[in-house]
Amino acid sequence: LATDKEVRAKISFVVIPQANPDGYDFSFTIEHEWRKNRAKQPSGTCLGVDLNRNYPFHWGEAEKGEADLPCHEVFMDVKPGTQPEVKAVMGVLQTPNVKGYLSLHSFGQLILRPYGYAKGKTVKNEAALKALGDAMRDAIKKRSGANYTSMLSSQLYPAAGASDDYAASLGIPWVYTMELSPSEDDNDVWGNGFQLPETKIVSTAQDVWTAIKLMSAKIVE
Repeated sequence: LATDKEVRAKISFVVIPQANPDGYDFSFTIEHEWRKNRAKQPSGTCLGVDLNRNYPFHWGEAEKGEADLPCHEVFMDVKPGTQPEVKAVMGVLQTPNVKGYLSLHSFGQLILRPYGYAKGKTVKNEAALKALGDAMRDAIKKRSGANYTSMLSSQLYPAAGASDDYAASLGIPWVYTMELSPSEDDNDVWGNGFQLPETKIVSTAQDVWTAIKLMSAKIVE
């Protein structure tokens, strides 16, 4: 991004390098696969809210019996939009003239498009969103050989209160979540897909940039 003047000449990028700083720090020092933030809960027994279940769009409509349990890793909190990290991202997404949103996760090599809160639910520009997602998949395959799958978020599993669904609900036209390398097959070989081998980091970043360039081109059309 820093060196591609052509892209930056037409689009302003907002990069959120870490949307869960407290949880990220805890994962480095205590528990490597910690998912939630570190918010205190009224129950006093467990800490944290899954930020990607706390956005106020169809909140609480999926993962019953899991997302409503304070000690579960996908705990959604007792109300939507409560967490400061979520409020911060919402503020960015509500900025006028936002045309695209890409959320980066791991792992599985997937290019996901909304909606995720229920199976079969799609946005108004589903055909165009699918076409671009498929193009991103093909471009990554051509660049690195990585096999990404382009699909609806709900085809992975229904999950409500996610940031990508919220972004789409605001009318942002180009919204995706990328589940990065490794694939599920590679994970079987490497052993832990959430801890990408250092040798794969640069190539994975280049795959992401390949997708971003295609999104950018579509936005400026």
